[in-house]
Amino acid sequence: MGSTHTIPEAYWDYLEHAMAWVRASLALVGAARFEEISPHTYEQLTAEIQHRQRALKQLEEVWGTTLPVVELRHRWHLSNEEVTVLLFALAQRLDPAATPLFVAASGDGSELSARVLERIAGASLRDRLQMRQRFAPESVLVLSGLILVQTSLQDPTDATIRITERGLAALTETTEAGYATSQAAPTCFCAPPWILQRFERIARSNFKEPPAYTVLITGALGTGKTTAARFLVEKANMKPIMADLSQFYDNTEEIRQSFFRVQTVPGTALVLDDCERLLHRSVPSSRATTTFLKAWSQHAGLLVLTTAHPELLDEVIFGLVHARIDLSLPNVAERAELWRIKTHLIQEFEHIDCDSLARRFDLSGAQIHNAVWVTSRIPNATVTDLTEACRMQLQQRFKQAAEPTTTKLRLHDLVLPQATLNRVQSFLAAAKSRPKVLDEWGFGEKFSSGLGLSALFDGDPGTGKTLAAELIAEELGLFVHRVNIAQVLDKYVGETEKNLARIFQEASAASTLLLFDEADALFSSRVNVENSQDRFANLEINLLLQLMERYFGVVILTTNLKHGIDKAFERRIGYKIHFPFPDPDLREQIWQNLLPAGAPAAPDLDFYDLAQRFELSGGSIKNALLRASYAAAAKGGMITTALLEEAAEQECEAAGKLFRPVTKSERSIL
Repeated sequence: MGSTHTIPEAYWDYLEHAMAWVRASLALVGAARFEEISPHTYEQLTAEIQHRQRALKQLEEVWGTTLPVVELRHRWHLSNEEVTVLLFALAQRLDPAATPLFVAASGDGSELSARVLERIAGASLRDRLQMRQRFAPESVLVLSGLILVQTSLQDPTDATIRITERGLAALTETTEAGYATSQAAPTCFCAPPWILQRFERIARSNFKEPPAYTVLITGALGTGKTTAARFLVEKANMKPIMADLSQFYDNTEEIRQSFFRVQTVPGTALVLDDCERLLHRSVPSSRATTTFLKAWSQHAGLLVLTTAHPELLDEVIFGLVHARIDLSLPNVAERAELWRIKTHLIQEFEHIDCDSLARRFDLSGAQIHNAVWVTSRIPNATVTDLTEACRMQLQQRFKQAAEPTTTKLRLHDLVLPQATLNRVQSFLAAAKSRPKVLDEWGFGEKFSSGLGLSALFDGDPGTGKTLAAELIAEELGLFVHRVNIAQVLDKYVGETEKNLARIFQEASAASTLLLFDEADALFSSRVNVENSQDRFANLEINLLLQLMERYFGVVILTTNLKHGIDKAFERRIGYKIHFPFPDPDLREQIWQNLLPAGAPAAPDLDFYDLAQRFELSGGSIKNALLRASYAAAAKGGMITTALLEEAAEQECEAAGKLFRPVTKSERSIL
């Protein structure tokens, strides 16, 4: 791996001597090319070259591998000629004073050409051929990715040599681009014992014979695939080379170089994150894939592939895999351990309740890391800041088909009959107890499906079904995502199924509560097949049944038409809660609760009378209050009984409800 120490100041002296040596060498070659060199100039340049060479040798002897050039020489077993090529390429990139000397030495531009390097090597044919081998396609410098060689179209015997970004970083920085640096502490990876045991067995495998021992790690986003890959490599007493797949696409040279580095750098393993980008099934015959398969078969070592989409891999890849490990999102105990690992470094969170965080927030390992990282950047961060960071990690942007919703209300704001409220609280208690029942008590291992929690809320419009779902999500620390039925249903065959599958997949990744408002539009009863439209409609219902059965999260369906829900869905729904139309006592309580304390209300408002006379649901009462408040604000006055009555009458008319008007005698009494 790249060196992790600080570059000594002497290295900058080393580079100054190296650049001066390159300039003197170029000046000598350029002058000799035009046969314009005098004996005195020749002696001066020769003396300068020898002086710089002695200085470079002395610095190398004193500082050893603390100098990046020496470290590279040892790592790649570079010869003196190969170091020469590197330093000349570095001068061409970094030393402006060398530009005119490159032009004079080559005669056709400021680039470093093969002919210039041949002239530097010496006059004999043997010296020139040996130098040319140092930048041949199969040379160490090319395969290691330190230099790039481009053959001239005009003259195939000539070529241009440039230092790469990797080579520049290796010669001027403390770490080499493209290499994973050694870490201060071992990688922390939380997983079930059987996965850790498999890693132990794999780490003891033989990696010395080709083809490369290949491990495929799969799992959803945030399951820790990259961390697992690093952990496995460390278990094998190796260091990971994290390949940049963006450089691999149709770039056969980069692929060859990556395998070559693993082969030639002792104790390294190649890791391809998101490998489906290179090994996608849609491009099985691409040059990059073909080169990868050839390199894989010819090189020994350890190769780790990770992907969240194994279904996209070329089928031939599965025949190369020696071991496959499927990761899942961490359970409560694993999340608690991850919280302890991540928060112990932050003083403010030294005594935080990690078990409580693990139970409340169903986060992946990556999301826990992100939440802690974001919070650690806040001065004097509090537990509230960490909680908000967790909530933000849960927020997932649903694509068109769902809308994220939050509420500032709490469960005590919900006005329902006591029996209904008890059922809602029972459902909430079940949701909070799921981690204990499924993980600690072992029910999650007994059943492979049907582990999600679902409820059907039915009742007239405005009776509090949607509000109850939002309050349950708030109590669970989840975001509630209201599925937009209009954007799920599609007139084209198969598109509705795709939309539904995507919604459940995204909800699983985001750990959210799925809310299907007006669910009867989607979950309606299946019909006898009389035409193709009926057949496809039934297919959608069957898919929904499967998705509901496999979904591990919380799903709430609301409907005004319970009789329209397919009976198969009803059997799979664990909690069925009816939201009755509020009686006068509940209506009076709703009127009182919905009026904000800061609203300018007349002191003689009679909510009892409003509740008795107007049969309105909670939603309609909210609308009436807002309508009356807008009218009061427009008049610059207070919210009065007359404004509330007028608004309530309009709501009753809109809802088709009867109401009892106030008689003249009653109004005179009032």
